Amino acid sequence: LRAVNNDFLDTYILKGQNSVLDATIHRIEKDDDELVVTLEFSHADGQRAVLAYDRIITCTGFRWDCDSLFGDGLRPQLACEDRLPAMSSAWESENLPGLFYAGTIMQIRDLKKTMSNVLHGFRFNVLCLSRIVQRHAEEDYRWPCEELPVDADAVAEKIIHRVSTNAGLMHQPGFLCDVFVVNRAAGRVEYYDVLPVEYVNDSHFGDHDNYFIVTMEYGEFEGDPFAEHRVPDAAKAYRDAYLHPRIRRYSRRELLDEHHISESLENDWRLDQHLGAKPLIREMDFIGQADATQFQQTHRQQLVAYLQGKLGNQQTAPSAD
Repeated sequence: LRAVNNDFLDTYILKGQNSVLDATIHRIEKDDDELVVTLEFSHADGQRAVLAYDRIITCTGFRWDCDSLFGDGLRPQLACEDRLPAMSSAWESENLPGLFYAGTIMQIRDLKKTMSNVLHGFRFNVLCLSRIVQRHAEEDYRWPCEELPVDADAVAEKIIHRVSTNAGLMHQPGFLCDVFVVNRAAGRVEYYDVLPVEYVNDSHFGDHDNYFIVTMEYGEFEGDPFAEHRVPDAAKAYRDAYLHPRIRRYSRRELLDEHHISESLENDWRLDQHLGAKPLIREMDFIGQADATQFQQTHRQQLVAYLQGKLGNQQTAPSAD
């Protein structure tokens, strides 16, 4: 539900001369200049009503206009009941190599899961797409990355900074990710920002022996999301329901293990990095922790412990942390 609708809903709840009806429409008939609608309420024991309207607007989505854009022999393959173009994890046409898609039609890759259907989602996709297209066009194109030492503390600091500050990871949870590759031959870690998760394993990134995918994702929960029982325990972050960071380790597209960082009320896992001269005062009480700052420190220590050894060692059997 977009915030732009809040005023309308508010005036409905306050009986302010508009209605929001949860109902099934059985019939629409024209009577002179009016449109007469017969409907049955969904949660009123079968109660029916007949209402008159001047205009009816159907908001049922859209079908991508393929016919006017493409001629015979160049028609892209369609998906989702022929409403949207079929595309790869790189947003490339399934049947027309070299044709890439941008904008709200990118949503076919994460349909009804994240935010690629609206601007605050697909704007991050388009940044990824610009790099994918550039790599497609230039053989010697080198994907932008930051080089870090093969050091657990340095990599942990980078991860914590990214999940605390990057909007793409936040707005496209589980769909976009950061990737870092352990390049032992060069003695460095190569950190790449904001890529589609599926593209990572479909592309050259999946050829590496030791690489990590960093995402922000929700956990599993049932019922009212505002009444979810919480047990703030940094050692059991994998149980968290709210948006929180996950780090997954892969070797040649095979998932080896996974690490979770507990949810944060402020979505900020950094220490003493708040605006102003002093760090934000935190006096929440956590299980086994004196305050929230100590809780944040515990997250960092656990992340460093997870990364130690795994930056250079492989593991044959999958495990979870």
